[in-house]
Amino acid sequence: YSIEADKTTAAPGDIINFTIYMQQTGNQNTLEGTLVIPAGLTFVADSGKVTEGVAEKLNWTQALEGVAWTPVPKMILNGFGAESYTGTEKLSLMTFQCTVDGDAAANDYQVTLIDLVADDENYETKNPTCVPATITVTAAPKPATGISLNKSELTLIDGSSEQLIATVEPADTTDAVLWISDKPAIAAVNNSGLVTAIAPGEAT
Repeated sequence: YSIEADKTTAAPGDIINFTIYMQQTGNQNTLEGTLVIPAGLTFVADSGKVTEGVAEKLNWTQALEGVAWTPVPKMILNGFGAESYTGTEKLSLMTFQCTVDGDAAANDYQVTLIDLVADDENYETKNPTCVPATITVTAAPKPATGISLNKSELTLIDGSSEQLIATVEPADTTDAVLWISDKPAIAAVNNSGLVTAIAPGEAT
């Protein structure tokens, strides 16, 4: 089994689309797994859908056969067929969505399946594993509310330089300072605020 997401990086409030896949060798008559959503992500109610046509692909379509998703109480995906499935292609079993909680910490989150079953016609397990989907949650944007410089004026001789220091509020803002000179032929400024006099004149 494997779970794949439509994005590997997300921010609080984002919606992530997931797909659960199966790829087996040999014979398989039973599949089962319990979906685990970590704290920080929230399963979107009613978003879990068994992939259309997967029961037909497995040839598990007789009475009491098929593939089912049971969200309450344990988020179980399971399936059964009296006839063995022998295919080895990667099959989509179901899709679902999660949202990133507004207070989710910046971290890596893994969505996975546990309590896995993949039995053959003799009910002998195939020792299934699950490759989880890993989502890196970044910090929520925190806009700057103010900026000030350590100096409001500079007088420089051609060829000399001086460092300006910007203080941004709040200190943990996710915004970045962008340094620009309106007359770079007179006074140039680099990405860290170092001002260099190029020629006589005034620049902002």
